[in-house]
Amino acid sequence: MNDVASRNRFTDHEGSIHYINGTKGGQQGDPLEMLRFCLTVHPIWGRVLARQSQTLSAAYADGACLMGQIKPTLLALADTVINSFKQDADLEVCLPKCTIYMPGIPEDHACLLISECITHDASGSLTSLLPLIAPEHDVIQARGLCVLGTPVGTAEYIREYVRSKCGTICKDVDTMRICSDPLIRYHLLKFCMNTRLSFLSRNVTPENMATSSDDRAHKGPVHVDQKIVKEVLSAATGDTAKNQNQQSLSLSLSTWHLTAPPMD
Repeated sequence: MNDVASRNRFTDHEGSIHYINGTKGGQQGDPLEMLRFCLTVHPIWGRVLARQSQTLSAAYADGACLMGQIKPTLLALADTVINSFKQDADLEVCLPKCTIYMPGIPEDHACLLISECITHDASGSLTSLLPLIAPEHDVIQARGLCVLGTPVGTAEYIREYVRSKCGTICKDVDTMRICSDPLIRYHLLKFCMNTRLSFLSRNVTPENMATSSDDRAHKGPVHVDQKIVKEVLSAATGDTAKNQNQQSLSLSLSTWHLTAPPMD
């Protein structure tokens, strides 16, 4: 896509200047980079789907979904990997990060169908997709998949995804303690950690977000709320709020959710 060499300068937290020599690819943090990327890949997807008329597709930025029968969809994916993005834009499609979702059948049967389709293809067009059937990559799923940060599939799969995401957020909240500046720590908690669950709750039904057994060992949305409130109190009081009782924590939790920012 971008093969123009560049010399990038940045200043670290101690005021020292550093240089990074860029060779190709988009610049992280450039506001126009997302738009430029989308404008580049849009016609490429158009050429793929013009050749693969039996496959439906929805794509945004560097993510895409292909939908159709097994053989035509795999051919469209192979066309994407070999003939289009690599040749037209020097972009690599990371196959181990792909997910093949085949609902309604056992996962081992889904793996068998995909494996037979790839290995028995007489034309050799599907050879590039062999990494998909490697067991260590766990590409083929029958319970669900994640699309743009949103789980899609069975209720059990979605709830497990929510719990896993909550556990990840709780771990990330702990890493905020390394920040010595309480105001920066507060902003990280409020604008980075607190918003992650909000995005998920806008795209997952309430019955799948509200786990009914939050007293179990797993991490759920309630754990995330309590974790963030405790960390906010610690940041605001210099860690003197660690021994507060549960009643004061509940009051703080309610205040955290109900207090609206002042209007301009």
